[in-house]
Amino acid sequence: MFKILAGDYGNPPMNASITFGTVVIGVSEEIEKTLKGFNNRDSVFGQVTDDLRKREDVTKIEILDEDSYQKEGVIQFINTVGGAAAYGPAGALLGNVGKNKKDFLFFVETRVGNSFIAKADEKTFRKIKSKFGPTDEQIAADSFRQMKASEGTKDSANNQNPKVDLVKELEKLGALKEKGFLTDEEFSAAKAKLLS
Repeated sequence: MFKILAGDYGNPPMNASITFGTVVIGVSEEIEKTLKGFNNRDSVFGQVTDDLRKREDVTKIEILDEDSYQKEGVIQFINTVGGAAAYGPAGALLGNVGKNKKDFLFFVETRVGNSFIAKADEKTFRKIKSKFGPTDEQIAADSFRQMKASEGTKDSANNQNPKVDLVKELEKLGALKEKGFLTDEEFSAAKAKLLS
């Protein structure tokens, strides 16, 4: 099961499917005029589609939970595509859309800047996650680089308690491992880097 709920392709788009490892998103003529661009423009039976075919077509895949909902970018995106009235507060968005515990509600940003919120069952989400967007190693490396960059800043607010940042980074790694995105070896390596 895979369904795009809202975003730059429509609320919801004309249609969306995964065919032979490609995410095919049907685009109406009206939406076509407002898109930031196409990742891979195609036409299927006369309908224009934007196809996500390779890892580089997706720049971000983020599971939506209470923590990610609080991030400014996701709130701004949800308000942009339909307004708070259409989606309600975080509890309603996360609780009502993904009632099945096996369903994943996630945010996707594409190479050309188009974004959408989708839901999928666990198996489908894992297929999408393994084919598109940053790899777990890239995520861990980015997290490590961000931690190192924050250590180098002279901003007193960041430097008052550097252990808090380390704890947060370790919690992020633990969550990635718990959700199955990091193997034991990858987790151990990333943890060792953080602690060194």
